[in-house]
Amino acid sequence: MKFSDYLIAQFTDIVTLYKKYLGRTLGATMSLTVVCFVGVVILLTYTTFDELSKGNNVSLANYFFYRSSTINTYCITDLSKTVFVFFVAVFSIGFSRVITDEEDNKEVSFLKCIQNIHLSDLFYLLIILFVCTGIDYGLYSLNSFSFTSLSNYSAARYISSTIFQLKIYIPLIIFSLSVTSLTGVRKTKLTFKRIFFLFISLWIVNEFAYEIYVWTKTHLLNLVLIPVETPERVYLIESFLSIPFIALYFLGYHSAMTTSLMLTESNSSSEEKELADIKEGESS
Repeated sequence: MKFSDYLIAQFTDIVTLYKKYLGRTLGATMSLTVVCFVGVVILLTYTTFDELSKGNNVSLANYFFYRSSTINTYCITDLSKTVFVFFVAVFSIGFSRVITDEEDNKEVSFLKCIQNIHLSDLFYLLIILFVCTGIDYGLYSLNSFSFTSLSNYSAARYISSTIFQLKIYIPLIIFSLSVTSLTGVRKTKLTFKRIFFLFISLWIVNEFAYEIYVWTKTHLLNLVLIPVETPERVYLIESFLSIPFIALYFLGYHSAMTTSLMLTESNSSSEEKELADIKEGESS
């Protein structure tokens, strides 16, 4: 599959999903967002912030897009985005199984999604979550080591920016592979091309989500919060108002995490069939 054809198919799937299922899944995604926010609150309870990053966050949603760790202090709130991706993966599994009946035009409720998730799915995803937690801390340690051991500041800064990207996209890629493994009916080998295409899809959706969050916060939430003066109330109200916006991201991430591998898998299948036909023709 050509890269241009792949992008067209990916964007088409995103638009189609939002057009067809946005209203039908909003209740389920908002419920999962609330549970996700509870997870972030738990992380906050056990986080020790450095003085430099103590006042940087103004809502729970902020932890999904910004990191609070410094060279000397690791903040477990950096795992907020990974926790969010975990709940997206849970949603993706349930949603993928619900929509197999194309004639069903009813709401895809939270209960319906949960009913289509097996205990083995949750156990597998929890293992992935713990693995991603270890990877995140390992990358943080590597970043701190590079800054303290390298005398070349430009090299250390480059390594830091690369590690920052890995901290974002490694969990997304691993959870994408996990969802495909749990919901797919056919296993095909992974190639660099397939992983690269998956990364591009995840990057597009992730950057889109970040830009939408920044625009919404700057032009909508800040406008609504003008009458609110105390920082504590701002934090509480902005967190509450962020719930529907975060819920809107679930379908986009679901599409990127699942459609990419399906598109490249079908392409791989057709290539294998063509190769088999050629070999059969040569042998005859």
